[in-house]
Amino acid sequence: MVDDICRFFSHSVPPSPAELNSSVAIASLGSNGIVSRWSLVGKNKWMWEMLADCSDTDPSCFAYYRQNFAVASPHRGVRIWECKNGLWMQMQCELLRKDTLTMKFINDGNELLCGCSDGSLIRYSISTCSVQLVMAFKTKVFHVDADAANSHALVAQALGSAHLVDLALGNLRPFDRVLQDYSLRDAEQQYGARGVHGFKPIFTDYGDAVIFGAIEGRVLVWDRRRGQIIYEMDHGSDVHIQAVASFNSDNGDQHLVSCTKYGLLTWWRLPIRIF
Repeated sequence: MVDDICRFFSHSVPPSPAELNSSVAIASLGSNGIVSRWSLVGKNKWMWEMLADCSDTDPSCFAYYRQNFAVASPHRGVRIWECKNGLWMQMQCELLRKDTLTMKFINDGNELLCGCSDGSLIRYSISTCSVQLVMAFKTKVFHVDADAANSHALVAQALGSAHLVDLALGNLRPFDRVLQDYSLRDAEQQYGARGVHGFKPIFTDYGDAVIFGAIEGRVLVWDRRRGQIIYEMDHGSDVHIQAVASFNSDNGDQHLVSCTKYGLLTWWRLPIRIF
């Protein structure tokens, strides 16, 4: 049996939650455009505060890193806030791309990795306000993740495909940047059933595996380099998985946490199943 640690209630659905400062705070961007934070101030006691009101811009996505967060909208592009002396202030630099669908802070919070509706994957330098095109896909980029070294990105697109992309700043040609593909269509042939990708694909904390897609309640864990399924998390054939996260325990063991549509959290230790 899994018990709740705590629950937070909001009048607006929080589509982009984020854990901050080693489990003592949780931030989220609500569907009403409010960026909120719940901070642990005592045993089982949490305090809510509003960090920013972006309700006038119809925000599309949210990213965080330590003392910074960014909000993207189709009306204002990407705006960035930083915390100084306990106050959250909007920075002067702005990314004017109004088609940003997903983003993640990289390089110790000095850059944003952004995926756009036109298929562009870009790096935005906060200190210089400059933009570099990493590569351009033919269809929308729905989600990006970066490994711990910030050397590679995981890019998800429609039709059940994800790609391992080299983020090196060298003179790589665009088609040389895609190092591996992860295809749900190939997995469907292996399992003989239809796959779904209802949660964001991520790297595991050690970066040696990729979590992407599910088939009949089985979350698929792929070998990062070979592009093959190596583990699975079997939740049952009629279970809809809504989110997956990766973390390492104090003793160095690697764990995964999955959340179903009905809020059931399950902890898994790798390896779960080896093919």
